[in-house]
Amino acid sequence: MKLGKSILLDELLKADDVEYTDVSQNRFWIVCPACNEAIFKVVRNQGTKDDTALHYFSHYEASKAYAADCELRVGGITEREITEKAIQSRDQKLKFFITTLQTLIHDDFELHIPDDPRWTSNQFRAMNRSHAMADLHSMLYQFFFVKGFPNYSDEELISTFDHAFNRLPQSEQSQLSTTLGQHTQKRIAIDLLRHLRNPQARPSFDTLFDHSFAWYARRLENAIRNSKLLGMPTRNNDEEEIFKAMLRIMTTSRQKLRPILQKLAQNIYGTTGPDGPDNSMMTLFDSIIREMFVILIRLPYLSLLKEALKKQSPPPRPADPRTLSSCSPMST
Repeated sequence: MKLGKSILLDELLKADDVEYTDVSQNRFWIVCPACNEAIFKVVRNQGTKDDTALHYFSHYEASKAYAADCELRVGGITEREITEKAIQSRDQKLKFFITTLQTLIHDDFELHIPDDPRWTSNQFRAMNRSHAMADLHSMLYQFFFVKGFPNYSDEELISTFDHAFNRLPQSEQSQLSTTLGQHTQKRIAIDLLRHLRNPQARPSFDTLFDHSFAWYARRLENAIRNSKLLGMPTRNNDEEEIFKAMLRIMTTSRQKLRPILQKLAQNIYGTTGPDGPDNSMMTLFDSIIREMFVILIRLPYLSLLKEALKKQSPPPRPADPRTLSSCSPMST
């Protein structure tokens, strides 16, 4: 069969787009679209001159007549049906993640930074009540989501998420080691990013902003501390000035926010590229946006889907070790 159904994603997947470990490690709960029984991935060398391989799914245990019936039914599924199913599923997954996004962002922060006294739940609540922080939210929202975002193509968003993915620790990258895993992660992150442009999503945007602000402040603080321990100056003290300004912004009044930002904007330096920031204020904005991308690409979407589905029904049975020799990455 050329198609399998992911119970986890509620989508039809082409065998060409699925890697051996996606199935053997039961990452997406892939079953036969016709009978919902577990299937495995086969890659067969056709022995042609161009050495192209044939990718398909097969049942673990089934009579020839039973398997042939499934192949006939699955073979009748059209590209239009595959696309419509994918669109419907993406919409359902987006609704699922929207309802829990603020909690996901904060839980992810506490998972990675559990004991920092500067960034407690009380601190985030105080940031949420701050008029100065609210104004900063609105500035960046206008700067990125209103003015900048409409100019981004899908390819540029994917490229930005690729850069964000590369900033993750290797242990986190390894959890999304296949093309399907990375593609799914980026697709969900892009859908959520688009959702954050809606006025109804401002509470979620504010939560994402505050935690991105905290992540960037921590990175600056660590860089400054490490530079001093090594006896090395930071980049013309730019990082230290930005970090001090961020601490002031968290506790300042609305009236004092603009003077702080104006002082940062007056610190002009050479850009690192054609689109790079040329002053400390733009570096602050640019870095917070980058942290947003990192957070959205890091959130454990697949694990959350699994937990939600486990409450509804058990996952399909994993691969039978006795059959693994039949579903090797290259079987002839």
